[in-house]
Order: sequence, then C-alpha cells, then structure tokens
Amino acid sequence: MATSLLAALAIGVIAFGAGMTYLMTVTIPATVLKHAQNNGRFAGLEAEESRGGSGKAISTGHRNVGKQSFNVC
Repeated sequence: MATSLLAALAIGVIAFGAGMTYLMTVTIPATVLKHAQNNGRFAGLEAEESRGGSGKAISTGHRNVGKQSFNVC
C-alpha cells in the first residue's frame, strides 16, 4: 500500500507542476515577457544571422585558440 500511495503522490506532484507551468504561460502578460526577454538571464541570445548565429561575442582577454586541444595536467 505504501508503494501505491507513493506512486499516486508522485503523479499528483508531477500533474501539479505541469498545471502550474501551463497557468504561468497563460496568465503572464506579454509586456512582462517582453521586458524579461530584454533584461533577463538570456538577454541578447536571440538568433541574428548578421552575427553568425546566436549569442554575444565576449572578449575574455585571451587569444582565440579555435578547435585546438588543451593539455591539462
């Protein structure tokens, strides 16, 4: 009986998470989503072919080594 109760609880938790995800996608206004897109964690990751794909080029101060392998000891 404990196994069936645990399985039912797990299914209930998964269904609750799926339902909340759906409600978030339906209820959040488009203006909030647009603001989050411009200022959020993944800001600037839109695909632009003029830059050769997605993402921003970040200068790290190191030279670009391309597809060379690294020997790490």
